[in-house]
Amino acid sequence: MSTQLLIAAACGLVAALCNLAPLSGNSGGFMLSMIAPMPIFIAGLMQGWLFSLGAGLLAAAITLGIGGTLPAALFTATVVLPASVLVRQALLAQPDQDGDLVWYPVTRLALWLGGVGVVIGLGAMAVIDAQILDGIVDTALAIVAGESEIPAEVRDRVRDFAVRAVPAFIATSAVLSLLLNGSVAQRIAERTGRAVRPRLVFTDMRLPSVLALGLAVLTLAPLFLTGVAGQVAMILAFMLGMLFALQGLIVAHLYARAAGGVPLMAGLYIFGLALLLLLGPVLIMTLLLLGIADAFFSLRRRPSGSTGT
Repeated sequence: MSTQLLIAAACGLVAALCNLAPLSGNSGGFMLSMIAPMPIFIAGLMQGWLFSLGAGLLAAAITLGIGGTLPAALFTATVVLPASVLVRQALLAQPDQDGDLVWYPVTRLALWLGGVGVVIGLGAMAVIDAQILDGIVDTALAIVAGESEIPAEVRDRVRDFAVRAVPAFIATSAVLSLLLNGSVAQRIAERTGRAVRPRLVFTDMRLPSVLALGLAVLTLAPLFLTGVAGQVAMILAFMLGMLFALQGLIVAHLYARAAGGVPLMAGLYIFGLALLLLLGPVLIMTLLLLGIADAFFSLRRRPSGSTGT
């Protein structure tokens, strides 16, 4: 137990240092903050979800003492609690008739990830000041426009969409961070031989087709809904869209692997960076449509003898 507590404390300290790294004022600090969730995942995936929670709370306490209340609250709400919940779900298992453990299905874990994103998005809606957000969007529009004049009607439409989309963008970036850091943490736990769950097979993820129909409805809903209802619909659409794009990436990975192509972990990072940096919209849309098609027509195939990734 003392070794487990030591590992959890070390993970919490590393997570706090990464989270506080932007205070240094250099670009490297921002890059380090992007991997702050990873030590929290590592603590839990190697030892159990309570150690993940303990490491996260220690990191939050250090952040509170150095960075203040707001950074600590944001870190707790978007990293510590979501990571602990996801680790707990990932480590759920029950024995089958032969006594072998059957682990929590990857598809359900993905749905929990999307649910976490929805909660984060709703939280962002609740805490973001509308007037401050309006000012930020207006400033951004002025910078983009430069010296050219944007018609008032176009400006109002873009501004309205941007204001409504901010919580969804926040939720998406938070979920991508959790996905990438959690995936790498599981791989580290597996490579070190300390993983509680021996293997997390991402290629088993398959969303039901009814969710694709829900995505279609939610995508159109913001055109007719305004205010809070429109923002909620947009958050739900973003989360489902991200999950179907991830499913599309898995389908592409299975075909690429059959031809000796890009491994899934590398594909995850390409996918994540494309979304986080708002690059490659054609790639993202292609993966989204591929994931939706797989939900209806089961496009994926496994090379013979494949065990998944």
